[in-house]
Amino acid sequence: MKRQVTVLAFVAPTVILMACSTFVDIAGLPHTGAQINGTYVPTNAEKSLDCRQLKVQVTSQIDRTKEISIAVPEDKRRGPKTVASLFAQITGTSSRGVKTIAEYDNARMRARTLNEVMRSKHCPTVDIDAELRETDLIVAAARG
Repeated sequence: MKRQVTVLAFVAPTVILMACSTFVDIAGLPHTGAQINGTYVPTNAEKSLDCRQLKVQVTSQIDRTKEISIAVPEDKRRGPKTVASLFAQITGTSSRGVKTIAEYDNARMRARTLNEVMRSKHCPTVDIDAELRETDLIVAAARG
């Protein structure tokens, strides 16, 4: 009986937190980080960065985006791994069920949003479209 109470004490809060997080996403309520609609809301820590720190973050996201793009064609070729991703691919939602395309979109949006934070602080910005021109072509071809 004591073991059941211990397990329940751990499981119940975890389930509640997961349900709250899912509800926030489904309801479309804004929160920091990637949004279900494909946008990105910067954290207070990101908003408080200076120009140099923001440029490092934007450059890091651009590099991450380029790395992700390398895996997109192979991921698309392999096809969906789960029933949920198969359904997403059939219905055309969630980047057509290709996980790396969704990761690419999130990384690109974070770079774009942090670049906008730089602009709002009158920092020199990065030409993200020019930086990702080649990788955008790779991902566009995989999107079909």
